[in-house]
Amino acid sequence: MSTQIAVLADIHLPDAPGSPQEAALVDALNRLRVEKPDVVLVLGDATAAGTLVSADRVRAILEGSGLCYRMIPGNSDRRSPDLGPAVIDRLTVDAPFVTDAVAVCVLDILDGKVCPQGRDCLKRFTDSSDARSIVLASHYPIETCMKDPSVRSLVERGRIALYIGAHIHRDQEYRIGNMSVHTVRGLDPDKAIGGPPAVALFELENDVWHSSEFPFEDGTVAHWSPSMRQDFIDHLGFSCMLTSLEGLHHAAVNGVRCVELKAQSALSDPRAKLLSAVRRWRDSGGRYLSMHMPDLTYDSESSAIVGVGAFQETVSLALALEADHVLLHVPRASVERMRPDGEVWAGLVSTSLALIREPMARGMVIGVENLHMNPGEPADDARGFGYLPMECREWVASLRASSGYGRIGIHLDIGHARNNFPFSQSYTLGQWYALVGKELVGYHLHQVILKDGLMVNHFPITDVYGPLISLSSFFWGWKTGA
Repeated sequence: MSTQIAVLADIHLPDAPGSPQEAALVDALNRLRVEKPDVVLVLGDATAAGTLVSADRVRAILEGSGLCYRMIPGNSDRRSPDLGPAVIDRLTVDAPFVTDAVAVCVLDILDGKVCPQGRDCLKRFTDSSDARSIVLASHYPIETCMKDPSVRSLVERGRIALYIGAHIHRDQEYRIGNMSVHTVRGLDPDKAIGGPPAVALFELENDVWHSSEFPFEDGTVAHWSPSMRQDFIDHLGFSCMLTSLEGLHHAAVNGVRCVELKAQSALSDPRAKLLSAVRRWRDSGGRYLSMHMPDLTYDSESSAIVGVGAFQETVSLALALEADHVLLHVPRASVERMRPDGEVWAGLVSTSLALIREPMARGMVIGVENLHMNPGEPADDARGFGYLPMECREWVASLRASSGYGRIGIHLDIGHARNNFPFSQSYTLGQWYALVGKELVGYHLHQVILKDGLMVNHFPITDVYGPLISLSSFFWGWKTGA
């Protein structure tokens, strides 16, 4: 009789309900209720930021599944030190799982050290002379576990048949002696690398372990109908970051339906040439033109709003080009200045609405784009405004309420949300989708890369599944309308 182990890892459930992470977890458990594995291993990072809210929800969802499971915490589950003991208690179900054929030990590792209960469990089964296949599982890859001398000794003696780890968000498979080693990419639609998030399955048959998986199908386009695919393509475009005329020509030749022009480059082009390029693009099937406006900045020294002239000039150009969409950054001002009941807020609302009065009268969509932390910027009220979902929602709500215009919404830049440390730990992309999904009127999609230890924005997407941004959650939101 075979034994089957299911593995869920790196779920990163945020606090807000309705996230793609929650959808992936619920989908996984629904499929496992049909599959009926002998045990489900939840190998750490069940929560995005180690809060009691998300820990309680993970535990409740697992308990409600009716499945037999074991669970250990990971590094992200320890991101709220003041809540540590309570969170770890909710995310720990670490008794060994034992059948006639298999003994499964889950190891919690803290500060690079194997916790005593896991070490004792492992010693008990490896000291036994029975013929059970011993499975060792942890949040971390095998290299981390083998820093513990007792674990390393057992591996070197060939006492472990199968090791399962996670944490690195990508699949790996190899052998150390007689031990089969696996790391799994996990269940987070924002971070799984190399494929959609998935449940990993391990089955023991005739003393040999075999692996397979259940992908989160709503995080893929595999089952989209031709009409869904075409609708997505019809809404997909690019931003002419530096060269408006060349960008419009490329869009016309290649049938790109949506184009964004940036104020600085568009204003530098001769107006007649730009109008002609837009007409050719429209004639080729172009359907949605967005104009990215220059920033409005509050200068605290002069108590003045800077950038009005350039903004007015860009509005004039957007009207002449008959743009469909006007895109604004949230105002460049500090959080401490941007109080909804303060003069700075009121002045920026009044100025912004006066500047976009004519675009609103023409029925244009007004998008408000989120910003992000910059290197060296303090993570306090001296930082810039508009880095968090609630700030963007509050600003948009204020513009709507003051204008009575309903076509104002959030334009989510997923790279900005990802490159937003330390807030990106608690306000993950999944949290953004859950909190502002119904407010969205557009997206900026681009990859973030690591350069000299820092994240840098505006790089091409060469793989929809990673490395720092996976579009699986985006596909889920597009398909479900979330």
